[in-house]
Amino acid sequence: KIFSRRIRLDNEVLAREFEQTHIFIHDMKNLLSVFLLLDNLPVDNESILQRYLHFMKMARNNLTSLVEQSLSNMKHFIEPQKPGIHSLQEMIGEMAESDFVTHPDLKDKRIVVDLARDVPAFHFSKLQIRRVLLNLLVNAAQASRPGAEIALVVLGGEDQAVIKVKDSGSGIPEATAGKIFDSHFTTKEKGSGLGLVSCRQIVEKDYGGTISFVSDPLQGTVFTVSLPLPTTKFSQTCSNAA
Repeated sequence: KIFSRRIRLDNEVLAREFEQTHIFIHDMKNLLSVFLLLDNLPVDNESILQRYLHFMKMARNNLTSLVEQSLSNMKHFIEPQKPGIHSLQEMIGEMAESDFVTHPDLKDKRIVVDLARDVPAFHFSKLQIRRVLLNLLVNAAQASRPGAEIALVVLGGEDQAVIKVKDSGSGIPEATAGKIFDSHFTTKEKGSGLGLVSCRQIVEKDYGGTISFVSDPLQGTVFTVSLPLPTTKFSQTCSNAA
């Protein structure tokens, strides 16, 4: 019995590790979309830069292929980025110049950004929060028609930063609303059901925040992420450590 229990526990650990790896690779695929900018670079066909550009495109395509294979095999592991003191406003500005215009699901949408000025810089991993925002924006885009508006709002408070992503879709059916955070649950033909799992894991487990949603067939769906802001003393300690 002891041996059987040990095997069962080991299998549970392996299952969690594979699940975590699958989530990482799912989010890597979203982040890779910025390299589509290589296709828009104006370069003379006879120049040495054209050869370099060709090699970069080839490497991008090869990396994308490997990510696709890894999503099936779940055998990659990515070291998490260390947190630092960052500005949500600046990070979203970076995304507006890259992800918003390159990701296949986002580039045909109108993303309207409203950033409060009173949200201070705080201690977070830009990669982790970027993953959260990108997953929520991609989901919103997939729920909306071409050319539709997606709202991204950042609000400040005394003890938290609040991020809202609103789509222009037809809402989440009541029958599936309770399952959308379940691992591998998806209503999309090619979906993996890991985007919202990734969001919830990062927001709740890594930051002690909350993620929730409200949905209406006539007004679409709004996802709300609340991230606790550290105390001044904690922020100063983190800043000195960085």
